[in-house]
Amino acid sequence: VSTDIQMAGTAFPHESTTQTTATVSGSETTAMAATETQTTTTEAVKKEGVPLANFSDAKSAQWLDRSVLESADTFTAALEQVSGTKAVVVPMKLQGGWLNYASTVSYVAGTYICDGTMTASEIVNLAAEKGFSVYALISVTNDNQFPELYKDASIPLIDGSGRWLDNSVEKGGKPWMTPYSETTVSYMTAIIQELDNAGFSAAICQDFVYPSFWESDRDFIDVDAYFGADRYKAMQDLADAMVNASKNMTVVLDMN
Repeated sequence: VSTDIQMAGTAFPHESTTQTTATVSGSETTAMAATETQTTTTEAVKKEGVPLANFSDAKSAQWLDRSVLESADTFTAALEQVSGTKAVVVPMKLQGGWLNYASTVSYVAGTYICDGTMTASEIVNLAAEKGFSVYALISVTNDNQFPELYKDASIPLIDGSGRWLDNSVEKGGKPWMTPYSETTVSYMTAIIQELDNAGFSAAICQDFVYPSFWESDRDFIDVDAYFGADRYKAMQDLADAMVNASKNMTVVLDMN
């Protein structure tokens, strides 16, 4: 029987990942013929996420509150109040893991995680009618809801008996999404693809973060993965996957 556990002790400081950009490396293919060896090098298209500091459109856009997406009427009313810009930023995936729209991503479609009535396409289309481009604001691994539905997206205990929680069960301890999970990567790339297909101009992705661990957690979770100096690499791999999931939408990375 799996057991969820959280141990108290000396706090391990909260730490976000170092800001870098995503790339796709080239590949080399060698073809052998009967009388000669021919080497062909093919370079894949290089895709890079845009650091938030370099995305000037974010500064000129109007950042809207999560409440504006409660309905088409509230969104329309909010857009009518915007002046001096033709771009708006709307919170689509919130801290804690809630989705602020009616997602069609198979992992969560129709579940309690979707705390909104408008689809991504409806949001874009309504904004376009008012002459606005839309940027999605995405909180990435600050997510306690998805790992409630999919335990393999949680931080596992090293002995395989359960998952780590950020407090005791009695005190409302919650699981956290881990970047090491294939399910996490699949979910986040699916969200990017959904927003891209809906016509969002950009996705501003932030909260590439681990929870604040306790020193005593070293006895229960993978020390190298969650305390090691290279733990940022898992977040960078997740960011790379999200960047490469988009065909047309700009993926902006806030990894400070």
